[in-house]
Amino acid sequence: MGEEEVQELLHQFLKSRRFLLVLDDVWRSNSYSEINRIMNFMPDVENGSRIMLTTRDMNVAMHVNKRSSVHEMKLLDERQSWELLEKKAFPHYQNVHTSDRSRLTPIGKKLAAKCKGLPLALVVLGGYLSRNLDHDIWSGLVDNLDWETRKDDEPVWNIVARSYNYLPNHQLKSCFLYVACFPEDHIIRVARLCKLWIAEGLIPQRPNRTMEETGREYINKLAQRCMLQAVERSKVHGSIKSVVIHDVLRNWGVAEARREGLFNIWNNPTDCEKFSDSIPAYRVALHNFAGHFGIDVTVLMLRTLLVFFKLPTVSVLCSLKCLRVLDLYGLKV
Repeated sequence: MGEEEVQELLHQFLKSRRFLLVLDDVWRSNSYSEINRIMNFMPDVENGSRIMLTTRDMNVAMHVNKRSSVHEMKLLDERQSWELLEKKAFPHYQNVHTSDRSRLTPIGKKLAAKCKGLPLALVVLGGYLSRNLDHDIWSGLVDNLDWETRKDDEPVWNIVARSYNYLPNHQLKSCFLYVACFPEDHIIRVARLCKLWIAEGLIPQRPNRTMEETGREYINKLAQRCMLQAVERSKVHGSIKSVVIHDVLRNWGVAEARREGLFNIWNNPTDCEKFSDSIPAYRVALHNFAGHFGIDVTVLMLRTLLVFFKLPTVSVLCSLKCLRVLDLYGLKV
């Protein structure tokens, strides 16, 4: 819909109602201005209705009009940090012997303090620890991780790297990186993701198990390590039906996948040229690609093409003679 249609829809839906509108994880200052301009057309905006915005950029928060209050979230204290880490390291579905828990708790509290109150760092680390209930491993983490902060997310990135490096096999690592090619905050259906993994040859054949079963097992392992978040579960047997990847983990995965030559993400023609000198990646995800393909050697050698939102021209597909995986799920015509 166009902006005027959205205004009219909101007007009809919200008139005479008291509402709470939440804009989560806003990165651009003008996002609020655009919404606020639409909301000015609403009747009874003083009836107690509220707009709440969350952001990691203080400039975005300060851009909101001066009558609004800005609440700066505080980092977790040591007690809160340990409570969160303990919940993730000793999940309720995992029966941990009391003696093991008692032996690991003092080390866990030291690790919780090392996370400097960052919730995502605590969650990811807890997911890793839950799969490695070993005194020596926990003790080694206290001394061997580089916890010095030279940029805001570095403690988180170090923990993500540690969790990734300790995934049990190369196939599971590749499957995690593959998820990062989806757009930010994109809800991914597990059935679709497993089919893509299988088509890419990332799922091994195992006796007495289908590849779909192995793919779903990989989903569960990544969710247990908090590297994927379950969005929807089956109401019958609780299996995960859809997942999403946190944007910090996704950003790390994109950088690592590009470094390993697993895939590239293209948003415009300059992206095609940008990575031509790096390790060639013959898997490409188009994210709202603006422009036209340049039919060069890299494009002609593509093995995988995932299209989200928009495809410059369908005729280009005829030139991709090496293509073996094509996903047009996000194509809008």
